[in-house]
Amino acid sequence: MRTTLEKIEQFKNVDISAKRIDETNINSVFHFHPEMELTYIESSFGRRVVGDCSSIYKPGDLVLLGSNLPHCWINSTNAENQSAKCRAIVIHFGPSLFKIAGLQDIFQVLENSNRGLQLNGNLLSEVESIIKKMPDFTSIDLFKALLDILHLISKSSELQPLATENFRRYSHNAKNEILHRIHQYIAQNLTDDLSVSDAAAISNMSLSAFCHFFKRTTSLSFSEYVNEQRIGYASRLLTESNLNISQICYESGFKTLSYFNRRFKEIKGVPPNEFRSTGN
Repeated sequence: MRTTLEKIEQFKNVDISAKRIDETNINSVFHFHPEMELTYIESSFGRRVVGDCSSIYKPGDLVLLGSNLPHCWINSTNAENQSAKCRAIVIHFGPSLFKIAGLQDIFQVLENSNRGLQLNGNLLSEVESIIKKMPDFTSIDLFKALLDILHLISKSSELQPLATENFRRYSHNAKNEILHRIHQYIAQNLTDDLSVSDAAAISNMSLSAFCHFFKRTTSLSFSEYVNEQRIGYASRLLTESNLNISQICYESGFKTLSYFNRRFKEIKGVPPNEFRSTGN
């Protein structure tokens, strides 16, 4: 299992591309590319994986992804969403396009995007109104629109980082393909059975060597890390779905409700029902 380098065809002759996606599904492989990416979901439901962050996504989801940050979108398989068309707008642009004098704020946005950034609140509304028009723009207008978006992002606090600091530290720039294989395995099997033995085999390590490597690079054991990822996913389900707590427990990959409640309180500081009621 490896991340896949994707070559963006539009980048043969231009520095910015904007396209509409209208497909039956967007079950993409876990991939990366040197170009930065803005993806706006107009119609689709499912799970979005950015680095080591697995979250639900729905219409209106908008994220900025940094250069070489692995990602994928996985459609929901719920019967009610099976026939839903997947419509999205995807903007790709070169990472050095705005690294020029006088644009320090935007340069900082580009640096921060190497964890992935989800846009929220008023910022989302402002950028949404611009990005919907971009596939129809000429190259000059496309550049101006992208500059406007990055300027809005640079002035906003309505941003949610996605991948963890640990993932950023061990990025493709660090040439750590082993961690990417592990993150891919965890992300793609988060709601199913996950085995430390399988993770070790994927990494071509003995079990003891893998456990030592993983603890050293993430400061967590494999099971602790998986629990954090599952609780993070459960938190999104608690705030963004109407599923009851028992359903969320199993949807997040936990086998028993008592263990889920215990791990949730340990990681979040409050039990799931209190987390939902307070809107954390």
